[in-house]
Amino acid sequence: MLDLLTSGLSVVFAPKMFILIIFAVFLGTLFGALPGVSATMAVTLGIPFTYKMDAVSAIAFLVAIYCASITGGGMTAILNPLVNSYKRLVPGYEAPCYTAWSASNRSALIRIPAARGQATRVELRCPDPACNPYLALTVCLAAGLDGIEKKMTPPAEITGNIFAMSPAEREAKGIHSLPGTLHDAVAAMQKDELVCSALGEHIVSQYVAGKEKEWDSYRTHVSNWEIEKYLVTY
Repeated sequence: MLDLLTSGLSVVFAPKMFILIIFAVFLGTLFGALPGVSATMAVTLGIPFTYKMDAVSAIAFLVAIYCASITGGGMTAILNPLVNSYKRLVPGYEAPCYTAWSASNRSALIRIPAARGQATRVELRCPDPACNPYLALTVCLAAGLDGIEKKMTPPAEITGNIFAMSPAEREAKGIHSLPGTLHDAVAAMQKDELVCSALGEHIVSQYVAGKEKEWDSYRTHVSNWEIEKYLVTY
């Protein structure tokens, strides 16, 4: 018997005594020892250009997303909205957590794949599958338009493996880390004028209030890991 459940998210296959259940999971990290799930956002401007050309609008779009979503971390709370999101954004896994861009380096947060011409696109690789796509697209597009208006110029491309760099090497190249927790990301968002302006006071206030409540619930919860780790020792 093959039964497609009404939710569209599960499949139950039950020949005789065997039952297989498959769920589509939108949680960034389900197993701590394995890479998580991402919602990479790709933006195509629809005009032929390469990242080395003087296409002001295209370059500005790249840099604006870089500056808004990376340097200050203001967009991170929107793109990674859960406590669980930040268990994926850790060094050494496939999810990028350092502020850099590259044409081919998969350890960079922003990547421009090799295809050029009409297929040229910018990939923002940090979003969590649980992010609200409307809010995520809003802040990314606002960042791009802001970069076009200000005619920003891009920082240097990072071609090396960022995960293999020492903290001093990353600092020398101007590479910083994304916020490490939901709490830090929300704090950075509240200081980001571009993000707050794009979303509006009502959405920002309600979003922040909800996320602060979520963080308080998490930080006061005693997990099984803590009990197993400390109960016998202390």
